[in-house]
Amino acid sequence: MGVHPELVYVNNTIALEKMKTREIDAIVSTGGKPNDLFLKLRLEPGYHFIPVEYGPKFADYYLPCPLSHDDYPHLIPEGQTVDTLCMSAVLAVYNFPKGSDQARRVERFIQYYFERFDQLKQASFHPKWKDVNLAAKVPGWNRYWLAEEKLAAMSKTAILSASTSAGRTASGAARTMKWSDQETLFEEFLGWQKKEAKKR
Repeated sequence: MGVHPELVYVNNTIALEKMKTREIDAIVSTGGKPNDLFLKLRLEPGYHFIPVEYGPKFADYYLPCPLSHDDYPHLIPEGQTVDTLCMSAVLAVYNFPKGSDQARRVERFIQYYFERFDQLKQASFHPKWKDVNLAAKVPGWNRYWLAEEKLAAMSKTAILSASTSAGRTASGAARTMKWSDQETLFEEFLGWQKKEAKKR
């Protein structure tokens, strides 16, 4: 973007104070929206979001992620949006040998994670948990074998649920979409996104 900042590494509380005294110009935050830092921000004159327009130079690493009044009502006027970027996060582990103590710990975590995943979508947890796609692929990386088995089992359950339920609504059909279909849909979206970025 042609910006060459002098980076300062301080916590957000200190950074906000330094912004008021004009010792620093801006904060870069990578938290998922709605971000508590900005939700709880005491509004001071001059505080605002700086738009970052999505384009081809960002396509390999980021997605367009506009902020709206609904996200931050005290910082963005109703009816307005601020263009910015969002990134994907991946949970990665070392591929320890099967049977090792480290592998058993990873497997225990995966077991708990899949068994309790729906609980993370409840209102008491961050809304971004609802956007997690367990079936998404990371190019060049392999899914841990136990996670692969869990996804296959979930896919079978979803297919069984779809075939045994009668008269379900469209929203119900979406909830029982196969993991492989979700993955295909996600990959199609990424392809569309890259084509759109090239047009700009």
